[in-house]
Amino acid sequence: MREAGITSTRAVGRNRCVQLRHADPDAGFPGLLDAVLMSLAD
Repeated sequence: MREAGITSTRAVGRNRCVQLRHADPDAGFPGLLDAVLMSLAD
């Protein structure tokens, strides 16, 4: 997912924080991430 640009990783001390990059994928595929995340909540 990182290579596809869907997540970003930042270093915090010895740890790594992975964050979902919502705006970039949503620009190309509006509503896709919302639909996937909502389906996981069910």
